[in-house]
Amino acid sequence: MGNKYTNFLGMEFVKIESGSFIMGNLQGVPDDDLIKKYAREDEEPVHKVTITEPFYIAVTPVTNKQYEQFDPDHRRFRGQNGFSSGDEDAVVFVSWYDAAAFCQWLSDKDGRHYRLPTEAEWEYAVRAGTSTAYFTGDELPEEFLRKDLQVGQTPANPWGLYDVHGLVEEWCWDWYGPYNAENKVNPVGYDWGSFKVLRGGSHSTDKEYLRSSNRMAQIPEARNWLMGFRVVIGELPEQRYVYTCQERPNRINVVDVKAEVEKVPEQPYFAKPQSFVKLHYDYPFGPHNHQPAITELPNGDLMAIWYTTDTEEGRELRYAGSRFSQQTQTWEPASIFWVMPDRNIHGCDLFWDKESNIVYHITGIAAAENDGKSIAVALRESYDCGRTWTAPRFVCAEFGHRGQVISSTIKTSDGRFLVLCDDLKNWGTAVYISSDGVSWFDPGKDQPKPRFAEGEVGAWIAGIHASAVELDDGRLLAAGRGNNINGRMPFSISEDGGHTWRYTASDFPPVGAGQRLAMIRLKEGPILLIGFTDSRNLLRQDMEGILGFDAEGNLTKITGLYAAVSFDQGKTWPIKRVISDGSGRRVESTDPNQYNLDTMTKDANRIFTMDAASGEAMGYCAIIQAENGMIHLISSRQHYQFNYQWLVEHSS
Repeated sequence: MGNKYTNFLGMEFVKIESGSFIMGNLQGVPDDDLIKKYAREDEEPVHKVTITEPFYIAVTPVTNKQYEQFDPDHRRFRGQNGFSSGDEDAVVFVSWYDAAAFCQWLSDKDGRHYRLPTEAEWEYAVRAGTSTAYFTGDELPEEFLRKDLQVGQTPANPWGLYDVHGLVEEWCWDWYGPYNAENKVNPVGYDWGSFKVLRGGSHSTDKEYLRSSNRMAQIPEARNWLMGFRVVIGELPEQRYVYTCQERPNRINVVDVKAEVEKVPEQPYFAKPQSFVKLHYDYPFGPHNHQPAITELPNGDLMAIWYTTDTEEGRELRYAGSRFSQQTQTWEPASIFWVMPDRNIHGCDLFWDKESNIVYHITGIAAAENDGKSIAVALRESYDCGRTWTAPRFVCAEFGHRGQVISSTIKTSDGRFLVLCDDLKNWGTAVYISSDGVSWFDPGKDQPKPRFAEGEVGAWIAGIHASAVELDDGRLLAAGRGNNINGRMPFSISEDGGHTWRYTASDFPPVGAGQRLAMIRLKEGPILLIGFTDSRNLLRQDMEGILGFDAEGNLTKITGLYAAVSFDQGKTWPIKRVISDGSGRRVESTDPNQYNLDTMTKDANRIFTMDAASGEAMGYCAIIQAENGMIHLISSRQHYQFNYQWLVEHSS
């Protein structure tokens, strides 16, 4: 074939000779740049790689014109999201399996072995003998930061490859996994994994993610406007590595057998709050810890997860987690729960399905950064109390604006799962419904934006960050943040299983920024709603508050975090009481350098002082009731435990 080859589609290839190189990040990471630490953490340790056999690699990514010879129907994706409309534009909206099928089709047609490049082959060919951040040096010229996807419009690297920094992310053969320091010969990655590797970065992306050593990954079924591929010709090397999952503290010493869970007291009970966010504010954790979820596990433990990040929108966002042992009644120090390489994974929930004994982790997955308009929804399953998890699979594979998962998953009496997700374009909350946990649909998709007003009906829930419960007669009741009706928190009621919702004003003041309500159906029958009395960040003495019971049973003005109980399916809420035991206890409420809630000033102390009539002024809440009847409420930092008797002790 010589040093160059052009196939029947007009795809041009260059021959890459055998050789060795140092794989990984050779530039190091500045100690004071947390985002670069996150981006480069999986590029070490650097190690020597030897490629013993030459191979041919396409000089550009596959184009629309070329790919459509294999799949003519793919033309429908041209121009979606404003990208890749021309014949010579790099093809996008291609999954790893689509790319592999194209390679097999080429092989059958041309009689040569086409495939995706291994990750090592890709970096070897892209570096082309260089050891800098880019083949251009340690800086990338602005001409490479393009949004036009026509191939071959920027300078080629020294070995003749175009578009290796930006344009489209390129699928590689390998399952994603961590590096080790061993020298390697013809590596082809791991035997299995959750994600397939992508390299090169894409259009509309910060240049940090376009470096030669930068690694990304994605669920292999994923398709979006950032991802394409290029192909190689050559037999696949045989050397593989066995994937071993990194042991994280929240997965160690997990007992499968249900522990002897302490019986809930028959008298009113309210435990001393304790922080479940136990971490040091340094890598691998971020300074911003937010949006928690909690579940009971089959062995009686609790697990809480939350995102830890530098910015809410950034690719560095990952999830931390902690386990609460029923035996010790304490939260372990935080550890990393889940990371998706160079993807924002905004929004999460944990849900234990007691019928199947499966624990679900449900998550949003952004195409790259989280701009609110490009989030898909996926889930994983655990069959061993959170020790191991399956590879993620999609609930909604479309990277759109209805994918920010909220901690409010429920299972109805007829066996349907409902997953709630913010609609960040039209506002409100979408509902994904499944009868088996495998096939899902969104009844609000492509429906007109509702008019969130008294008595109106629409296809999704009013307000973001919503929470829902099933009523005795099978109807659904939901409450949300925003889309307020007559100045009150909006309620949404569905009589058709979540397909349509009727909107009405509740009795409650609205919640606002920095706050998230929670609602559950208690084992005892009543509905419990957790809210905040004031939606603005005010000093305590300036809060309007609501009429309710303080910690001593007095009916008075209460402020901050409160519980409300309804005995008649949400029609009336005769009990409203502050979440406090009146002790004057000082508790952490937000991250360092957030607001000190005693003074409402920026303050590293981030302290709130509870008193008889005041609970926390802000926080994102999640709530469950354990099998033994104990109610577990978490805010952004604190874990509260109380029983039903404590909630209703002043009901008379």
